[in-house]
Amino acid sequence: MEKIEIVKEFKRLTGQKEIEAIQTPILQFSYEPIINYLENISLKGKPETAAGELLRSLIQDLIQENCTAEVDFLGDYVDFVITENGMGNPLCIELKPFLRYNRKKDTIYQSDFKYEIHQKQIQKYLRHKRIEYVILTNLNKAYIFNRAAIIKFEPFFVTNLPQIFEDFLLYENLWDVLRRYEDKQAAKDLDIQFFNDLKKWFNEFDLANVNFIENHSISREEIIVLLLNKLIFIKTLEDHGLIAYRFLQDQYERFVDLWKPKGYHNVLSRFFQDIESFFENYYNTELFASNFWDFVDKDRKNVERFKKVFELILGLDNWSKTFEKGIVHYNYRQINEDIFGKAYETWIAENRKDEGIYYTPVDITEYMSKKIVDVLFEIPVQNIISELKQSNPHFEKLNLLIEDFLSIRVIDSTSGSGSFLIKVFRNIFNYYQLLNEATRWVEKISKDDLFDVPENIKFIINFRKKLSFDEGNEIVQISKILLHHIFAADKDERAIDTAKVNLWKEAIKIHPNIYNFRKLEEFQIHILPNLEMNFIRGDSLIDYDFSKQIEIITNEFKNEIIKLHEIRDEYLSNPFTPEIIKEYKEIKNKIRKRLLEEDSNFKNTLFFPLEFFYCFFKKDGSPMPEEKHGFSGIISNPPWEAIKPIKKEFAKQGKYEMDILHFNKWFKEKLSSDTEFSNDWKNYNDFYERYSEFLYEKYKLQSSGDPNYYKFFIERDFQLIKQNAYFCLLVPSGFQTDAGSILLRDLLINQFTLNEIKSFENRGYFAPDKKFKVKLFPEVDNRFKFSIVFAQKKHRDETDFNAKFYMRHPNELKENDIICYDIDKIKKFSPHTISIMEFRTERDYEICLKIRGEFKLFAETHFKLRSEFHMTNDSHLYNSLIDIQNQKGVPFLRLYEGKMIHQFTSSYGEPRYFIKEIEARKVLFKKVLHRIKQENELTSEDFKKLSIPDDLLMDYQTYRFVYRAIASSTNERTLICSIVPPKTFIGHSMNFIVNLMYAIEDNKVTSHIVTNQDLVYILSIFNSLTLNYYVRNKVSANLTMNFIYELPIADASEEIKTRIVELGFNLLYKKSNKLDFEDLKNELNITKEINKDENEIRAELEVIIAKHLYQLSFDDWQYISSTFTFGGESDTKAELDEVISKSIDLWDIF
Repeated sequence: MEKIEIVKEFKRLTGQKEIEAIQTPILQFSYEPIINYLENISLKGKPETAAGELLRSLIQDLIQENCTAEVDFLGDYVDFVITENGMGNPLCIELKPFLRYNRKKDTIYQSDFKYEIHQKQIQKYLRHKRIEYVILTNLNKAYIFNRAAIIKFEPFFVTNLPQIFEDFLLYENLWDVLRRYEDKQAAKDLDIQFFNDLKKWFNEFDLANVNFIENHSISREEIIVLLLNKLIFIKTLEDHGLIAYRFLQDQYERFVDLWKPKGYHNVLSRFFQDIESFFENYYNTELFASNFWDFVDKDRKNVERFKKVFELILGLDNWSKTFEKGIVHYNYRQINEDIFGKAYETWIAENRKDEGIYYTPVDITEYMSKKIVDVLFEIPVQNIISELKQSNPHFEKLNLLIEDFLSIRVIDSTSGSGSFLIKVFRNIFNYYQLLNEATRWVEKISKDDLFDVPENIKFIINFRKKLSFDEGNEIVQISKILLHHIFAADKDERAIDTAKVNLWKEAIKIHPNIYNFRKLEEFQIHILPNLEMNFIRGDSLIDYDFSKQIEIITNEFKNEIIKLHEIRDEYLSNPFTPEIIKEYKEIKNKIRKRLLEEDSNFKNTLFFPLEFFYCFFKKDGSPMPEEKHGFSGIISNPPWEAIKPIKKEFAKQGKYEMDILHFNKWFKEKLSSDTEFSNDWKNYNDFYERYSEFLYEKYKLQSSGDPNYYKFFIERDFQLIKQNAYFCLLVPSGFQTDAGSILLRDLLINQFTLNEIKSFENRGYFAPDKKFKVKLFPEVDNRFKFSIVFAQKKHRDETDFNAKFYMRHPNELKENDIICYDIDKIKKFSPHTISIMEFRTERDYEICLKIRGEFKLFAETHFKLRSEFHMTNDSHLYNSLIDIQNQKGVPFLRLYEGKMIHQFTSSYGEPRYFIKEIEARKVLFKKVLHRIKQENELTSEDFKKLSIPDDLLMDYQTYRFVYRAIASSTNERTLICSIVPPKTFIGHSMNFIVNLMYAIEDNKVTSHIVTNQDLVYILSIFNSLTLNYYVRNKVSANLTMNFIYELPIADASEEIKTRIVELGFNLLYKKSNKLDFEDLKNELNITKEINKDENEIRAELEVIIAKHLYQLSFDDWQYISSTFTFGGESDTKAELDEVISKSIDLWDIF
């Protein structure tokens, strides 16, 4: 019988609940073992024996693996043991009766059983070191156990035996079926567990003081990562059934048995030599090319320490065997590239905190990868298929199409562990399969005699051969896809090595059966490709001008470039020959040495025209035209961090371990007492100074603010791609609005083609299996936002692009509710900085256009914004309350921080710090002198002639309008403003309006103050929901000055302005310390308080501003006010809700 028919009959048998014994013949089964089984039961035979005979027949006829019955296991007999052919991988089956005979009724009925009563038996089997799975079945119901049942007794999967056989026919491997069942069971918080263990495994070597032999090409950290990568790679092969179960444990135990009497140096050296030789020959040429034992200090005590740590991290020590905490105890089919990559990159980030490394969530990497692969491959593949279908194709055109297709190259310039590239690889593989399926029909044509075969068919046969579509060439095809299309760069050797391992693992997962070492042909060695030509270690930001590099290489190394092309082409044609890469590396090192003569300031320099010469030079050694320089596409999540020395990160201090005052004191004392610490700090500073200076010199599109990695990478990544290529980056949303990104936005909007922006906020979403909200970037503040930016390097020929903002769940990427942005409208909203406002809906877009109107912007008024004291740079001036209590009689003034104010109140919080007035005045006086000189364009000589009084009035001595600079669009309110009293200072978490203008009259400096009426007017409209709504469509993480400068300032009649000032001051007066504002009250000539509830005053103010200043309709107002949903159950949110409710009631009155 056919196997599928056997399974159908067996399934029909297990569906019988109860059968009259006399009726068994009329059930008409054709499979003889089932007929015999029913006959045995009807004749009152033993149910256990009958079931055993049927199961033995099913295993022999369906699975055809080695099967042994009644096997002695530690004194117990297991019913069946199936061993995978050639792998020695046993599977235990414990069988219970299925059908029994009922004498009273003369019927055959199904008997049930409970798995719980067989706990001791099952756990005893699983404790045997070679048993991976046990199936407990009664021919119908099947409980499947793995070694986790030793700790918590329960099956990891429940199914029925016919289903197992059905799945076996589909996948052709029983162990593969069981592993697929196992993989369906999601391990809770597996990423966190694996990260913690990965970190622990790494740290164990430090805790045990294991010594390694480092050199200029490999560091201690890289040696440890190399070992972990080797072990995890081997375990991954094992878990995919490509090598024997318990391969690592058995090999290690074999060498312990043989060589332990001669000492563990002999055990370990021979163990590593053996496994590295095996995997280097069968699988790849890099990970196992070096002998790990060469890096271990051979001192006897050190070998003993290494042995203990090695057994601990592998999971061979007694504790790990019991509690399963070693490398071998993880299921690496579940540790996919995202779990492995996230664990690795989180660990790297802990060691490189100053670079803002954050692992990209899987749904986002999948979306971005598919986006860039589709746009690069869909049309070329369609064109090739279309031309191949022609009965008389244009062969020259086809050859060009194929050449262009094979030249599509995608790079991640900050690859990390390779998460993006793995998804890119999968998507490209799918396009190859489309080409394969479209031409598979040609396999029916005999290739023995092609004499009479039409030319188009000959072409297709050769095409399939070129792309390795012929059966048996799958390994070559997968290698060629990687070598032709996938490229990486990263400054960290550990990242590059891990990315390679991840790509090799993915190659195996795409087509696991072909990588089983027992199925490989003799000539098939080194079956995973060497990726040294594609994956390059180096800082992608550091090199010098491409044209200069190309000129040197062209003039001095043309023949070498020709040779590099020849070697690469030879390897692409036969990726089983890694030995030719040795000459390739020697040639590149020779050219690199020459390029470094021009500039060797940084050791991690990455010369793209050399390392990726095939993107810059033709095969004849001449340079390509400039528009063809570079890659076809770039995909990346570059680091998100300012490039500057950070004391706490240098000192390895957690952000909240010590407050700034105590930390600065500790740091200062550490510098003076610890010479090594002091020297390291100096070198650390010097590096950042040199690095920043180099970057600003090289990259011309960087504007104000601290230098940030992601901004440099935006500019750099456009340099790395050729004309008409595509760009897909994940960057902080601040890129859309920050003043420091103006030139980058100009590049995207005016010079190239911005196709899409999709932005997330990091507030989290509810997942079905999680108790708390899941944040996309758990390590990042929940107010943070980030964007997928998709663009093309070609001059814009369209006037709009698609956008979607405020997403929280990755599933929203699939929804089609996008907004089409008009670039001319962007320029109207933001004529000076081209900021891209973030609208949730089309309605938001329309209302903001109405608010913008034709009003002048704040930047077009006479007002100027400034900051005063920096919380870090000026912290030496700060004193705590305890400090000032010890210095009685010395005048200290409050330092205002953002959290001390709220809308219309300067008394929202208590001060943390105080500053001596005399010290602060000295600092501010210098700034004033600089302003006077700069604003009046004075020479040094003219400035010396000025008469400047020592008691010159300064801003801190006046009432000042301030606003919180730390804010986001997802706060309860985004724009929070107040007026602070005189004789106070302001920290950098707030900015203020400059009150004083300095004029020069007869060489004397005089001050002129802004009217306080104007300040209260600005305070009132800035605190309005109308402008809060408007600005929150612009802001990302911080409310920088350029956002304020781009606010539309509506003109008001004198009557309305007076009423707005009156209402605004009354709110300020009621909500703050009244004594602080008596002078301001007198100056504004406000003789009495408005006898109304604060919320009613605020509601009237909101209506006047929305209705009379910005001409909004009632429907507009209802919509705007409905968007203020953040704040939860806070007092300020309750107050806001009441204001909104009252404003709706008052709308028609005012």
